[in-house]
Amino acid sequence: MAALYSMTLQERMNTINNAEHGLTDGLTEYTFQEACNRWLKETGTINGVDYSSIGFNRYTPQEAFAIIRHKDDLYSETLTELINELGPYNANEYTPTEALNKKNAVLVPYSLSFDGLNDYVAIADTSELSFGNGTVDSAFSISAWIYVVDATTFRIIGKCAHDSGGMEWAFLTDSADDLRLVLYDATTSHYISQKADVVFPENQWVHVACTYNASGAASGIILYQDGVVSASTAVDIGSYTALHSTSAAIEMGRLRYSSATTDYSDGKIDEVSIFDKVLTPAEVTSLYAANPQNAGDAVGITNLTGYWKMDHGSGPVARDVSVVETLGNESLSNPSFSDGTFTSWTLGGPPDTYEVVSHDGHATAAHIVTSSANNGPYETSIVTAGKLYKVSFDIKVISGNVYLGKSASKVGGVNYTDSSWTSYTHYWIAEDSHFRAYNAIASSEFYIDNISVKEVTNGNHGTINGATWTVH
Repeated sequence: MAALYSMTLQERMNTINNAEHGLTDGLTEYTFQEACNRWLKETGTINGVDYSSIGFNRYTPQEAFAIIRHKDDLYSETLTELINELGPYNANEYTPTEALNKKNAVLVPYSLSFDGLNDYVAIADTSELSFGNGTVDSAFSISAWIYVVDATTFRIIGKCAHDSGGMEWAFLTDSADDLRLVLYDATTSHYISQKADVVFPENQWVHVACTYNASGAASGIILYQDGVVSASTAVDIGSYTALHSTSAAIEMGRLRYSSATTDYSDGKIDEVSIFDKVLTPAEVTSLYAANPQNAGDAVGITNLTGYWKMDHGSGPVARDVSVVETLGNESLSNPSFSDGTFTSWTLGGPPDTYEVVSHDGHATAAHIVTSSANNGPYETSIVTAGKLYKVSFDIKVISGNVYLGKSASKVGGVNYTDSSWTSYTHYWIAEDSHFRAYNAIASSEFYIDNISVKEVTNGNHGTINGATWTVH
């Protein structure tokens, strides 16, 4: 993650062009406006419009980013709002320079890669993503971009746990390599489904969607591939009345089909969205036309109940951006050591040196020196296991490396080694009730300041288990 002011807008945009399009432009070879237009030219077709022949000053930066965001009105949002959306951050959370630096080397083309062995994303059970009560169903639709390496039993997303909560619905490819939506009446002995009549293609990005009109029959299911209705065949087993609302988690990349069988996906998953209505063919076409960069919110579709955009590109959390983020109060009692002490913090270890000092522009920073691993300050009983928190902090590491959170569930999923003050914001799912700022190896020295830990109180966020961030 880049520091908020590590590059100017001009330098960052030239860097982004090099990273995304394989260019070798100098940091100041093109102005910010020229670099924005160069991004459009190199990308080519966006939302059905060909930009490959435009001049380097054809659009202002605001207009260019509105095009990148697939906006019909190029002036409905400011440049600040547009760049923050790419984060995705709140509309005016950062200045354009800050927001674009936080995006680091790429704008939007992240996805999650699954190894086909044990990678998956788990989202806690929620009634918002159950679409039946055992008596009647409610309508819903799913949209996603997938890159399938092995089309046999590729599990896109489902709410199923045969051995721990019951079966609800699953969007997947089956053992015959066919795209399929399966709706279960609680068990694998009773379901309705539609399966595509042709095998699913491998080793290419494909947009997939499905809709269900709550009719209680397989004829109410429609499958789409790259914006077009897929010819399909109904496959039903047993008797079907309705979906049930169970305690099963929602999972991407994995399906616990039975107590003895668990399938994993081999490939990439991106831009997963769920709607509590039947998408129209035009809406599905719009989602497909949006390409993997900006689906879902970019086309103005209503009734969005879950949207895992996969664009943050780091950390162990797949954020649900279908809602405007709401934060709770500050969890830490003494987040910035502003009283000049470690009041409310416990010193684990303890470290060889622990003091609050003025250092390099920070009036009250915690200074930790330790010769043993896993030492440092922590606050107890301030977070709740399983909850999502937005964590921000400033850190400077003199030697060794540092982690926040817990060794098994680190904030950002990494150890920090920044040799100059660097600001970070990460999303973190707590594993226990403590928040730690610990050295990861012996003989470490670091400064830390301006820590903030606030619960994200809305959205259905996923824990990433093994899957890795990758650039398209």
